[in-house]
Amino acid sequence: LSEADQVTFEKLIDALEDLEDVQNVFHNVDLK
Repeated sequence: LSEADQVTFEKLIDALEDLEDVQNVFHNVDLK
């Protein structure tokens, strides 16, 4: 991912983890 896309992806993951109905978030993105 580009640096901008990585920031966006991390925001998405954080938003998903903050939702009460979401128990697990899985991805195969290499966050370096």
